[in-house]
Order: sequence, then C-alpha cells, then structure tokens
Amino acid sequence: MKTNFIKFLLAAGVALTGILPSHASAANIFNFGPSTSYVTNNTAFSRSANKTGSGPWTYLNPFSDISALSPESDYSGPVFYGGYTMTSSSVQGSSLEGTVLNNWSLIGNNDALRIYANLTTGWNNSTLGFASAYLFKQSDFAEPYNTGNFALDGLSVTYRASGASGAFTPTGRWIVQVDGAYYLSQATITSQYNTISTVSLSGAALTSTTWAAYNPSSNLFFEDDATFSPLDLSKVTAVGIYFEMNSYLGTSDNSAALLAISAFSASGTVIPEPAVATLFLPGSLVGCLLLRRMRSSRR
Repeated sequence: MKTNFIKFLLAAGVALTGILPSHASAANIFNFGPSTSYVTNNTAFSRSANKTGSGPWTYLNPFSDISALSPESDYSGPVFYGGYTMTSSSVQGSSLEGTVLNNWSLIGNNDALRIYANLTTGWNNSTLGFASAYLFKQSDFAEPYNTGNFALDGLSVTYRASGASGAFTPTGRWIVQVDGAYYLSQATITSQYNTISTVSLSGAALTSTTWAAYNPSSNLFFEDDATFSPLDLSKVTAVGIYFEMNSYLGTSDNSAALLAISAFSASGTVIPEPAVATLFLPGSLVGCLLLRRMRSSRR
C-alpha cells in the first residue's frame, strides 16, 4: 500500500509541473526594431542638445534615465532613455541632432535612432569627441520579464557609423544596470565605417566579460583608466548600448559624426522567488518533497 502511495505522489508531482508555468529557459525579452512602423516621418527626440562654450564647444543632451529621449508623439516604438554629446576644439556647427528616421535607406530601409552633427562648410582641423548612451528599462520588457529578478544572457545591436571622411569609427560597449548602478562591458564593438553591422554578446563571451562602473549623469565619456571586474548579471534592471570616440580629427566633410541604430535586443530569464522556486522543480522532486513532509508530520 505504501509503495502505491509513493508512486501516486511522484505521479502527482509530474502532473503538477506539467501544468505550472516555467521561465527557466532563456527567451528574447526585448526588441527595438528592426521595424518600418515606429514613425511615418522623421521625428526628433523629445529632448535636444544644447551648445555651450566659445572654442572649444560642447554639444550636450544630458543623460537621463527619468526623462525619456524617445519622441513624445508620432512614435510607436519602445521607450528609450540616455544622452549624447560632441565636442569641437575650434569649429562651431549646428546643434547635435537626435532623430528617429523613417525607413532610412542606408540602414536596410528600417526606422533608426540617429545622432547627427552637421556643418555645411565642414569641420576641418577641429579635434572632435563623441559619446552616446541609449538605455532600455526592465519595466518596458515583455511580460513576465518586466518585474522581479531578471538574469541577462544575451545582447545584440545593429548599427551604422559614418562621418569625418572615414575618421569617425566609434567604439561600442554594452550597458547594464545592477542594483541601481550602471556598468560598461570590457567587451567592445569596433565600428566598420559606413557599413551596416550586427554584433551580439551571449553565452560564454557574456559570462566571461568583465564590467566597469559608469556614471553617465556625471560624464558621458567613459573613463580610460576604469577598473573592470566580474559582475553578477542575475538582477539586471536596464540594458543598453554605448558608443564613444573621444579624439579624432575633423575634415571638410559636413558630417562630423553620424551614428544610427536600427535594432537592439536582449534575452534572459526570470529567476523565481524562493517561496515559489519549488514549484519549478522536476516532478519527481516535488513528489519527494511531499513525501518527506508527510513522514515528518508523523514523528
């Protein structure tokens, strides 16, 4: 009789886990693009850069994870945050523009986030610097990944860089937020001039990369002497992408910097709370736990 009851408990455990939801396997949980339907016309970001100085000049749209960069109207894509800046040692140009482009032919006819510095007469002999950060919050991830402990296991971006007659080839890094602080990856992305590129970080490459603290609200430019260390990615609350080129020579090209991003994605898993973690155990273990509790109650 006891043997039959044990078999019943084990079978019940198998049946129980068969009907319970499980988020143990990684899933694609966030996508910006590729899309042709986010905007119907080129639409400016909700915040714009301001120009200050008198040579050198600074063009700055300050980083914010509270005030969104994404357009407030005529835009149907995911909310995005961040900021961007450009410096010029001796040439004054128009403001640094942030725009969601509609079906841009130079990036696969997709809508794209573009930052662009333009000057009709060119930026010749000016020493230039550029930095940008885009951020996507967990609250905008797909359900059920938009709350609770989220473990990151993959990132991907599709982008295109051009400007300064080939001199503008910024270096990219991945951004994560953990426990309220921001970090940049030691793993980098090397731009190919005037080329659509897709780069991903996942699996062993993501697990093995190290991270350095980053405070974009203080300075969008990443510190060259930053210290990289391992980072627990089991409680990520935001992800993003960073591009920088802090010293390059301007040319007669009217574009000092042009960076366009047409796709960004993240994948990962939700980590169950301890109180419900047992619900996601294999059926045989559930049965064993039930049996152990019964035996304990008889003592």
